[in-house]
Amino acid sequence: MSNNMIPMPSGIHSGLVEELTTMEHTADLGTEGKVTYQLYYLNKHNLDHLEFVEKWIKERKFYCLDLETEGLKFLTQKIATIQLGDMLCDNPEVIIIDVRMFSESELAPVIDAIANSGVKLGQNVKFECRFMNSNFGAKLRNVKCTQVTEQIIRAGLFKGKPGSSGRGNKAYGDTSMAKLCMRYLGITIDKGLDVRLSFYTTPPGEHNYRQLIYAAGDVIYPFYIYKKQMKIATDRGLRSVLKIEQDLIPVLAESENRGMSFDKATWVELWQQAVKDRKRTEQALHKLYRGAVQREMFPHKEDHKMLQANGKAFMFSSPKQVQFFIKSYCESIGWKYTIVTNKLQLWRLKKRYGQDWLANRRKKQPNRTFTESDVPDYLIPEEYCIFNNDIYLGHVPDKASYTYEITYSESITASIISTTTNVPFSNNGINTVLLLVIFQSAASSGAKSEPKSNACNVTCAPGGR
Repeated sequence: MSNNMIPMPSGIHSGLVEELTTMEHTADLGTEGKVTYQLYYLNKHNLDHLEFVEKWIKERKFYCLDLETEGLKFLTQKIATIQLGDMLCDNPEVIIIDVRMFSESELAPVIDAIANSGVKLGQNVKFECRFMNSNFGAKLRNVKCTQVTEQIIRAGLFKGKPGSSGRGNKAYGDTSMAKLCMRYLGITIDKGLDVRLSFYTTPPGEHNYRQLIYAAGDVIYPFYIYKKQMKIATDRGLRSVLKIEQDLIPVLAESENRGMSFDKATWVELWQQAVKDRKRTEQALHKLYRGAVQREMFPHKEDHKMLQANGKAFMFSSPKQVQFFIKSYCESIGWKYTIVTNKLQLWRLKKRYGQDWLANRRKKQPNRTFTESDVPDYLIPEEYCIFNNDIYLGHVPDKASYTYEITYSESITASIISTTTNVPFSNNGINTVLLLVIFQSAASSGAKSEPKSNACNVTCAPGGR
């Protein structure tokens, strides 16, 4: 027997409003027991029914919202039904509106009430926000989402494949309505694909019993799930984080539907200029790196650019190639180097330079625990220099035993005017500035020559971590 042939129970009868289809049903809530609710199904073109729903919404401070739609394409597909539920009142109620029975203007008061009245709870409620916005222009606010809540309180537990998104993402699947019902209520619910995709193809006003119970469940279960989620969130001190995330949901929904406006003409102009600047910069770098100092690294004959050993052009946009070149060149001329690129190395730097700060804080606040991770970044020296054929972290050293490191920040690179020019150090076209520092210094004094005093052969480049 197909789904559309399942008969409606004999309990259907006229309800509080004339000809309003209603039924009573008991839902299994697993560990939460059972709940008996009244279901109202708006499947006839009767404006009194919409007035009843509008009043129902405005009387509530908190209720559940869900939609059944034609599909997942927010901008082109349509809503089939709107479900509303209240399990907190003395007599729990569910309303299912077949929106195809009414015109958009007739639905407007109900849509406006949903957008502006009460707090709306839902499962993946951004879905509702996007469809309500694209179908009716409604801007929902004051929403709560069981899926977002679960992702926050279970942070890090849902590790999907890199690059996966949407319904293919493990975090999405592990926080679905079915998974949450099993996790919090211990029940298996009907989430068959056949019924899920049947609401819009069903003729208006003719949804069957299975479809109605399916739709009602989506505005019943979230109440009991959210109650348990909030207890966990409260115990873990996550309520303020949840508020920030929940408030952002409708904003994201609207921006995803509308996109972001920008000045196309200005953007094209900036892009064209950036292409020219990049080409000019690469030409200058190729010319510099093809100089006598680097000839042992790039022996190939090429007028306009340097080549790798395999004959391919060197790519300044490749962090791996630039970093490999730095290491190889430093090794070839006998310079020592260390490249700081991970949190462990940064922690070691903070440990080295933050001992006085830690001692002072621990003395002033003995009841609080301070670790190296608390050491502020500004305590780590932010300048790099070449001295005695070594690359150093910090200002120009005053003794030969000065320690050294190499690191980089995301600052914008700048030109080096002389061998002592201060420049930002960047990982965008990674380590290009450091290469300039190395080769400017080497070109001015000879790569392997020994300085006569501490003031010789010093090049500095301030940067971050």
